[in-house]
Amino acid sequence: MTDRDHQQNQPAGEAPLQGWKEIAAYLGRDARTAQRWEASAGLPVRRHGGSAGSVYANPGELKSWRASRRTKPGGEAASTPAREQPRRRLISALAVVGVVVVALLVIRFGPVLNPPSPIAQAAADGLRTELVWPKALGVSPQGSVSHDGKLVTYVDWWDEGNLAIRNLGTGENRRLTHTANGVSGGGAGLSYASNSRISPDGKQVVYSWAHPSPAGETGELRLLPLDGDPTEPRTIWSPADGSWASVQDWFPDGERVAAVVTTLDKTQQIVTVSLADGQVRQIRSVEWAERPVVRVSPDGRYLAYSRTPSREITERDIFLVAADGQSESAIVKHAASDEVVAWSPDGGHLLFNSDRSGQPGLWAQQVDQGMVVGEPILIIPNLDVGSGMGVTRDGTLHYSVRVSRRRLKLAEIDMKTGKLLRQPINPIDRFVGGNSRGVFSPDGDELAYLSERGSWRRHAIVIRSLATGEERDLPHQLSRIWGLSWHPDGRLRIQGSNQKGQGGFFGVDADTGETKSIVLSRDMGTPVWTPDGKHILHWNDQDAHGSVHSYSLADGSVETIPGDFGNTRFSLSPDGSQIATIHGTEIRLHPVEGGDGRVLGSTDERRRFGRWTVWTPDGKALVVLKRDANQTELRTLWIVPVDGSPPIETELRHEPANAGAYPFDIHPDGRRVVYAAGGYFMQFWALHDLSFEQREQAAE
Repeated sequence: MTDRDHQQNQPAGEAPLQGWKEIAAYLGRDARTAQRWEASAGLPVRRHGGSAGSVYANPGELKSWRASRRTKPGGEAASTPAREQPRRRLISALAVVGVVVVALLVIRFGPVLNPPSPIAQAAADGLRTELVWPKALGVSPQGSVSHDGKLVTYVDWWDEGNLAIRNLGTGENRRLTHTANGVSGGGAGLSYASNSRISPDGKQVVYSWAHPSPAGETGELRLLPLDGDPTEPRTIWSPADGSWASVQDWFPDGERVAAVVTTLDKTQQIVTVSLADGQVRQIRSVEWAERPVVRVSPDGRYLAYSRTPSREITERDIFLVAADGQSESAIVKHAASDEVVAWSPDGGHLLFNSDRSGQPGLWAQQVDQGMVVGEPILIIPNLDVGSGMGVTRDGTLHYSVRVSRRRLKLAEIDMKTGKLLRQPINPIDRFVGGNSRGVFSPDGDELAYLSERGSWRRHAIVIRSLATGEERDLPHQLSRIWGLSWHPDGRLRIQGSNQKGQGGFFGVDADTGETKSIVLSRDMGTPVWTPDGKHILHWNDQDAHGSVHSYSLADGSVETIPGDFGNTRFSLSPDGSQIATIHGTEIRLHPVEGGDGRVLGSTDERRRFGRWTVWTPDGKALVVLKRDANQTELRTLWIVPVDGSPPIETELRHEPANAGAYPFDIHPDGRRVVYAAGGYFMQFWALHDLSFEQREQAAE
């Protein structure tokens, strides 16, 4: 039968798969695995124009081939190429238990685990996963695991942003620092911990510590012993005001650490810092948007980090630079984006994340004396471990997973009675757990929202048609986004930062994604546009007095609006005449000209308001979230008329996303509401039985 005969016999609607990339994607593997299966397992691949032509495959034949492999005596393992059988034998009873545990998690949390089943895949690939901390609430995994795998450091945001440590064997948590902020969470004017790394001998920890400075937050490096009674930390190095030092890794001798410094001019400097005298040596300087993760080789000779090879290319490669900064080479080069994770204990392999197979995966590149050996090997597909939390002496990789139950929801409410006209629905089923900041277009036809993609928390702007449900990702040229709104002219207004790390406000065309800078300023908080589009009201991130400022887009002049606005989020009435603020237990209305305003409504400590307030489109009422006195996990939507009438408790109750940090929006029809519901927590995992040599042999 000729190639043309095969194509003509292909079932209708099933076009041939062209090239190894399409064939591998269909099989859920990488191209090299597909090529290996052709040679060793009879994968039905054909070639155009004879043996030297380009390859193609018919989906129907691939289905039949895969089915035949599963139905042969002995099951899948019996038809697996002989070179893959040894790693199949590594599946232990404990791995089976792990699969059962994850299955229960999937049942409990539905589709929120993303990727959907990395644990089952790990077992199939001869690896063993262990859930070492099932549910970490209020935890930021900006820490590391000790080399013996017994301890892990983290930031506890439920304890004022202090650095803490957990004994993974006993489950005991212990605070290491004392912020003395008096409130939970970080922010301007507060001190808190950030990245931390445990020393190779497990006796000390170096961490980043934020504190206020005249030029803005400064992040210095501090050192603490882990054994014995708590002591005062020792400051290793404090950079210039407004600069931030983020510790990355220890050198094996325990005398130096590698760090990344973000400077006031928004460059990133890779440096080494001596623990004895704080001496700093700059190794490399890169663009702000790179945000490199740096890992020191076990012999201390090299630093591995990721960056883009040029400004014209957005995908990242991995580079190896000598510890003295004298030489550098690219050791992982690919059209996909690659991110450093960790070195193997013997320094023979570098682990990294990559999406080169069409999905996130953990890969390894063999390295010898700073030189690349062979091709990268896929360790486990469909898993994104972020920057990881370190590899123990026995070769176990520790990493964290963010389990989010956050969903964007749409509900319909009668704003006069508080009755639900339509029960809340989940309109979006893509990237569940990563969607937030939903806002309606001025004409009410579309919904714009932010969608987190991958462990690097990059935001996509998505436009959804409310009539058809059709969605499209809007391209943009911003490195980070933390605010989204529509302007009356139909353009999106974004608060974020550009590729140079300059923060401010940007306009994005909702049709083309064309991005234009409106005003660059890193001090503007809670931006609110006036109805005429001529001014931006904001409070200053460096101002502790709660003053609101008015920025003129015409000439850049700034005027201060007098009054106590609480240094919190506020909203402007549709006609631009009044400012609404929340002061913990009070809602206040202020004239836009200034003044402390009048109290519109109040509550008690048990029923505190959320951080956001939104005006109804007609300007006659405010909509706020209020804590439920009996169930602190729930929030109730309340309508507060501005004419002084009694507030109205609606029938809408939900678990807030991240303690109510995400705002809600009201449709121009005055009935539909979009909001984010459902919190999240962290899980800490260990990936055992990494065997690079075995996988290299299987890949040959």
